Amino acid sequence: MPFWNRITDDRPVEHSVVLATDGSGSMAGQKIEDAKKATVSFARDICSENNELALVLFGPGWRGVQIILKFCRNVQEIERAVAGFRVENGTPFLQAMQVAYDDLLKNAKGKPVLVLITDGLPTDASCEEILKYGQHLKEKGVRIITVAIGEDADREFLRKLASKPDDFYFSRFSVQLEKTYRKIASGLVATRKRA
Repeated sequence: MPFWNRITDDRPVEHSVVLATDGSGSMAGQKIEDAKKATVSFARDICSENNELALVLFGPGWRGVQIILKFCRNVQEIERAVAGFRVENGTPFLQAMQVAYDDLLKNAKGKPVLVLITDGLPTDASCEEILKYGQHLKEKGVRIITVAIGEDADREFLRKLASKPDDFYFSRFSVQLEKTYRKIASGLVATRKRA
């Protein structure tokens, strides 16, 4: 049995990571499939350490944001949840951040980390409003990591939203997401080992 499947919930949690993925119509097809594959790989990488992962999808459904899975350390459970990713219209970016914090990160067991992945522009608020809310989260101790997919994503906005310059990532093509997620995971693991 792989090491990551033997982790029990009684072990201390180092990082509580919310992976918030854009589920807007522009993510349909290969992009969402690549995001699913990369998410499972990411789960294997971080859940083999003292971390837990929650999944948020923003865009689908009448509510705009869905918590696909609350904090979990079981990779098989995460893989089943990822299969439910679907895409629809809109990119409710601010709402995704609010749900991630209010419903998941506010009472997290570990250091709160919010990873936001998008290929487009927010549709529910201005970039200024989102940056202001992002600053509020940073002041609450949330580390924000952003991932831009493709040329349509507003890289400058996502760079500003990230907690620090190294917390912004750009994947020109969605097929590169798995490599990007591995970099993020190794950064989280390296943070633990330096502490």
